[in-house]
Amino acid sequence: EGLEQIPTTECTAVRFALDRRCPAEFASNVISGFPGLEETGATYFMLERIQAELFRNFDAAIKDCSIVAMDFYGSDRGPLASMSDAEVVEFGLSLLKRAEPS
Repeated sequence: EGLEQIPTTECTAVRFALDRRCPAEFASNVISGFPGLEETGATYFMLERIQAELFRNFDAAIKDCSIVAMDFYGSDRGPLASMSDAEVVEFGLSLLKRAEPS
């Protein structure tokens, strides 16, 4: 009994900074149905919008940037399972561009 009895799934989390603000319609949203996510799901979070109070205190160099957190659920299955760290970041960025093309 205990935590080892709880059914779980693998989750991979990445964080990356964009060189400008991302005009995403929502501050967070689920991403699904794209190639590479057949066995997994993802959620993105625009941290500068969700944690706006925290970001007000940062220097001007990042005030016009977006900081993206992206969580991939079921990452032990499908293409994500064999990706390097850099490939996961690139994949996440490509998903964000397709989900929020503006």
